[in-house]
Amino acid sequence: QGAFTYYVPSDDTIVPKLTMVDPDGGSTLGSEGIALVGSAFGADPIAFLGYNEIVALEAVDNQTLTGLTPAHKAGLVNAVVTREDGFSATLKAAYAYAAPPPTPEAVFPTLGHIDGGLTVAVSGSGFASGAQVFLGNTEANAVHVPAPGVLTFVTPPVIEPGPRTVKVLNPDGQSGELAGGFTYTDQAFADPPPEIM
Repeated sequence: QGAFTYYVPSDDTIVPKLTMVDPDGGSTLGSEGIALVGSAFGADPIAFLGYNEIVALEAVDNQTLTGLTPAHKAGLVNAVVTREDGFSATLKAAYAYAAPPPTPEAVFPTLGHIDGGLTVAVSGSGFASGAQVFLGNTEANAVHVPAPGVLTFVTPPVIEPGPRTVKVLNPDGQSGELAGGFTYTDQAFADPPPEIM
């Protein structure tokens, strides 16, 4: 008993208001800077994006809070500031979480014959299941994403040798590129290129 107490606020109580979140979107990975702007936040409030608490929250003044976004799945979420006295302010659909774009960082092997058929591995981040890979303007074959930081593909045949930009395109339309990440050659190999198992 007595675990929760109702009380009637006085007529002169100033309730908090939340009018803006800046920026209004970011990565599902979180850990990005955010500012919440409004009024009457008090000295030691807490704040949330969705149901996840904003990290390292600091009150710049009674009208501005800064902190780091928590991780969250993709989608729109409300922003909430709750004051020490229990009064809260909510800004609906204030922040849009989006998956980060794919970022190819390294390719192995980096050289293959124009006939194609070589299995290549790409390391990086943000690779999604169903991603496509392009070498220049030519789409690669048999793309497989065993983990968000690794994908493999099989090189398509091309006519002209030379370097190609490796582009990874996720199903959500976001893409990332590694300029000159793979090079085609028309020369025969003295030893076969290494195989990705």
